[in-house]
Amino acid sequence: MMGRKEDTQGKLEFIDIDALVPENYILRKIQEKLDFSFIYTKMEKYYSPVGRKSIDPVILFKMLLIGYLFNIDSERQLELEVRLNVGYRWFLGLDLTDPVPDHSVFSQNRRRRFKDGKVFQEIFDHVVQLCLKEGLVTGEVMVTDSTHIKASAAKDKVQKVEVTKTPSQYLNTLEEETKKIEEELEKKRKESGKQKRGRKPNETKTQTASIVTTDMDAGVLNRPGKPHGPHYLAHTTIDAAHGIIVDIHPTAGNVNDCEPFVERLKVTKEKFNLTIQKAGADRGYDTTQIHHGLTTLDITGYISPTESKTSFKTTSYKDFTYDREQDHYTCPNQKVLPFTHLAKSQNGNYVKTYAA
Repeated sequence: MMGRKEDTQGKLEFIDIDALVPENYILRKIQEKLDFSFIYTKMEKYYSPVGRKSIDPVILFKMLLIGYLFNIDSERQLELEVRLNVGYRWFLGLDLTDPVPDHSVFSQNRRRRFKDGKVFQEIFDHVVQLCLKEGLVTGEVMVTDSTHIKASAAKDKVQKVEVTKTPSQYLNTLEEETKKIEEELEKKRKESGKQKRGRKPNETKTQTASIVTTDMDAGVLNRPGKPHGPHYLAHTTIDAAHGIIVDIHPTAGNVNDCEPFVERLKVTKEKFNLTIQKAGADRGYDTTQIHHGLTTLDITGYISPTESKTSFKTTSYKDFTYDREQDHYTCPNQKVLPFTHLAKSQNGNYVKTYAA
């Protein structure tokens, strides 16, 4: 016999929301492991001690966390999902009849209360510190890569302009070290009577760049196998012990992966007092700047080497032996190749050249 549900939605019921949330629900596990009350201390300086009470800042932060965990990238949609989802309401501490914060609260807080603030970075760092105390982060092995994030801007809002090159702080430091190396090499050349080898580094100070007129912080991503257009990059570093993210650094989409790499490792190392021993990355990070920076930080790099595509068979770099103390290579025929000069490639990377 076919059953038919009677319309009983108008009746009054006593409901235990906690009983509706499964024991293995991800938000329940987070709630059990993390005490969110520390957020009040972090947020206190952004609120006035007098006046009308605001929306609970912990609720706002938890709503953003729900958006990230469940890939809800629209604040309007986030408001609707929280209104309809019992599990979300339970996590936020809202009853079934409690009003949900309006979507405009997030944009207004970004524009006013938290503009240029560092509260979200402080909250992130606090959670990493908790992971350190629990032994989930060891700091021994770090792995880094970047993820592209589409900007809210159209492709037809991209314009090409002439801009002045502004190297990062680390690249400025490397430039100074490069000058010292060149001075030492020049002195050796004069003593031996040898001529300078290699092409003169490109000293161009301006270049053509694509800017996004409706989002000046975004950059045009233009890489093989990646979507073209206005994007951001999230440079993410994880601790390899348990896969805990210890640093996220956003940049424009046209920033090379190698540019913030060394500086972010240095920041992470100093901020959390870590002894980083090894760092891993893909071949996009195989540059002279990064290898030099890792050596400076006393970190062993495990980076996939960039392979040169040639039409003829060449000897692999793996067949050469490097002497770190003497700074020279020995080829398979036992010929010593000393460091001769620094060359600057078209993308601005310095390359140490060794030749007999």
